[in-house]
Amino acid sequence: MKFKYFDGKINKSFFLLFEARVVTKIGQGLVALFVPIFLFNVFGGNLQKVVIYYIAVNILLVAGFVWAAKLLSVIGFRKGFYIGITSIMLFYVTFLVIDTKGATWLIPLAVLLCAVHGIFYWLPYHVDLSKFTDKINRSRELGLISMVDNITSLILPIIAGILIALLGFSSIFSIAILLFLVSLFLYKRVPKVDERFIWSYKQTFKEIFRKEHRGLSLAFFGEGVESFIAGVIWPIFIFELLRGNFIQVGVITSLVILVALLIRVGLSFWIDKKRDSKKVLEWGTGLHSLGWIAKVFVTTASDIFFVGAYHEISKVIKNASWMTLRYETADAQGSYVDEFTILREVVLHSAHILVGIIILFMLYFLSLKWIFLIAALGSLGLNAIQSKNYFEDLHPRHFVLEKK
Repeated sequence: MKFKYFDGKINKSFFLLFEARVVTKIGQGLVALFVPIFLFNVFGGNLQKVVIYYIAVNILLVAGFVWAAKLLSVIGFRKGFYIGITSIMLFYVTFLVIDTKGATWLIPLAVLLCAVHGIFYWLPYHVDLSKFTDKINRSRELGLISMVDNITSLILPIIAGILIALLGFSSIFSIAILLFLVSLFLYKRVPKVDERFIWSYKQTFKEIFRKEHRGLSLAFFGEGVESFIAGVIWPIFIFELLRGNFIQVGVITSLVILVALLIRVGLSFWIDKKRDSKKVLEWGTGLHSLGWIAKVFVTTASDIFFVGAYHEISKVIKNASWMTLRYETADAQGSYVDEFTILREVVLHSAHILVGIIILFMLYFLSLKWIFLIAALGSLGLNAIQSKNYFEDLHPRHFVLEKK
């Protein structure tokens, strides 16, 4: 009996985007876990300064998304990949100089380059992925991407930890730059997607707070709260707990990914067959929230592994349904897929800003671990999303220009 992962023919454009994304992900996977730790060291162990750094990046992101979308509507969305990848290469060049020369005066430039990457890379990526995946196979297509993410997350933290311990941060920054350079050429093969973004800043925020969109905005806000804490606070927490052992940080992070790798594939089949992403999301977010609460009580390396393993499994359940629902909802918006994507990005990064400010205040009164309770609430917020066309009632009179 032949094993067939997909049902029917898959859009070739999806595989071209997937191929380019894999190389980008390898570059990101090598450095992502250790960037907050690098900044923590650069700032002399001052966590408040790390949080302020990320707040600054996210302020620029929120300020720039609408402007960038309008620019890409003119020059073409595929050019966003070129700008985004080039800026992340320059970003790691600045980190190289900071690491080797102690040039901390370059931090503001790093903030700017990080924001430019976030603005110009993710907008075309999410729009393209919404267009190139199909309803029958969407969860499995996203599952394939997630599986590659998990594989890279399984191997690369160990490699990065060893390289940092032996050669320093500059080694992983240099390799990442080369990988991003390779991906730059691969993105040139991705087909062009023509979208015309027509919302102003005022219209964008009006739609975010519109009564019909409150559930959607709440879901994206919850996603932002959780992703900030998972991406910035948790790596520094385990680094401190393991007393600065880079190799141990990498090994334990990789091991907790291992337990969840195959679960994602099987769950993707189940979601595509049952078409019940919402029910899986409810279970997944509940279990994942419990994982964040459990992290409050982590005190040893073995705690990191066992609690991390449980949390990674619950994350797989949550993300399998969340990603499917998110891209189904994006696809349902039709010609408003780019507006939908901007709405998500603005809300997501606004959540990063707000939770960053809350963390700054919390650090004066509470220890780092209590921040994980906020992430537990953020995870539950994802349940507010619905797979439907949120913009079906919008009439062109709302806008200066009509969509074509």
